[in-house]
Amino acid sequence: MRYKIRKLPVKVWRTVQEDLLLDELGWRDDETSAKLGTLGLRQEILHQAILYALGFYRECGPNEVDSMKGTLLWGKPIRKLRDLLEEAGWVAMRDCGLQTVYHRGMDIAITAAQGNAATGQRDGVAKIKNPRGSASERAIESNYAREYQLALGLDIERRDAPQRRATYWLLINPTETGANCELSLPNGIVGGQVTGWTDRIFLDPVFDEINDVPSFDSVPSAKVKVVRRKMEARDGGVQPN
Repeated sequence: MRYKIRKLPVKVWRTVQEDLLLDELGWRDDETSAKLGTLGLRQEILHQAILYALGFYRECGPNEVDSMKGTLLWGKPIRKLRDLLEEAGWVAMRDCGLQTVYHRGMDIAITAAQGNAATGQRDGVAKIKNPRGSASERAIESNYAREYQLALGLDIERRDAPQRRATYWLLINPTETGANCELSLPNGIVGGQVTGWTDRIFLDPVFDEINDVPSFDSVPSAKVKVVRRKMEARDGGVQPN
């Protein structure tokens, strides 16, 4: 499987070699696939959104405004998820300032943010890097209320249930070679800082460039068919057919 993210300032690749390498390293997790499946998602979709954002993130230089990197890791994944999930019934949602991609049938929303060094790490406590605003606070409080209703055995699937929506955060922590990431459901927030998670879905790490991926002799090379296009002279210059 091979993905090429087009129209980016930096080429971003995900290749079949990486997929095989993840199997070799034992990073793939059946539990992750199962949890994502209940949300109508696949890990590859989330990876494409992350890689799309990383392409812009890597272009940031020393003279960027302070919040630019965090803004890109928030806005660009959401934009890409809206593109990729539209055919599956997801829509853009702007709920009192909280930008998400939303599925009405499941009443599930996804937003994004830059995470800390523990993002994607099972033995760490993930946190959102920057404090959240009032819109995020309302969404997380709604998550807590939903969890409380589930604990009481209430039927949250009823249309008149007071709290049905679950808002997940796609956390991204850039590394030198790519990013660690997870899709997680926060259930507590104090002073703008997330204090707890109902569930954390650990995603495989992503890599920006194929050259950043360590190689193993046991990982076969992908065979790529090269198609050469004929060239012909047009208007005094050489142009592709």
